[in-house]
Amino acid sequence: MLGEVDQRLIKALERVSVGDVRPDLTLVLDVPAQIGLQRAAGRRRGSNPDRFEAEAIEFHERLREAYRKLAGGEPQRCVIIDASAPKMTVAKQVWQAVSARLRPATAPVRLAGATS
Repeated sequence: MLGEVDQRLIKALERVSVGDVRPDLTLVLDVPAQIGLQRAAGRRRGSNPDRFEAEAIEFHERLREAYRKLAGGEPQRCVIIDASAPKMTVAKQVWQAVSARLRPATAPVRLAGATS
């Protein structure tokens, strides 16, 4: 069990999200459970929480820890971003993580038979 949350749950959530494909980059937007639930409530605008949001805070804290452990175990693929930071800071960190992975793709491509 990862972070006291059954690793099978994490793998099942990942399978639903991305299927059998293993992404080259996974961004984990990390925020304390209480803040995440407050944000979700703000998006609902008074409507009832869904089944997942209605889980106890302890569940969400364990789930957060499980994702953090998963990301820590795959640093070549996963980047943890502090999503409790201001929006522009989060956006900058996301862009840095993505552009660091894309930089090799920006190198000039030489086609076979092409001349300069």
